[in-house]
Amino acid sequence: MKIEMLDGQNKDLPVVNNLFRVYCYDLPTVTGWNCQDNGLLEGYAFGDLSRSWNDDDECAFVLRVDCRLAGFVLIDDVGVNTLADFNMAEFPILHEFRRIGIGTYVARYQFDQLSGNWEVS
Repeated sequence: MKIEMLDGQNKDLPVVNNLFRVYCYDLPTVTGWNCQDNGLLEGYAFGDLSRSWNDDDECAFVLRVDCRLAGFVLIDDVGVNTLADFNMAEFPILHEFRRIGIGTYVARYQFDQLSGNWEVS
């Protein structure tokens, strides 16, 4: 199994925005948030992720497994813990790629590449 973490490029933004919508669909199972009458989840700022492509303090990666789209990672420095240097802001893995070690591999790789205090929620 070949796991790739590719730096987010401008061409990837529409794809990641689409994946983000799929990811948000799963969030109520974890957060307990309800869907509002406008179709958006309560408690979550749903929208365009272009900030991750334009902000020097954020990193975006597209994940591929055996050349197939598998998810994405957004890393920033905005967390609840003020001692955190890095925050794993978003880290969705598509269902078919879950529970086979991809998330663990990607997280450990990022922790090794960006040494400091991490917040993962």
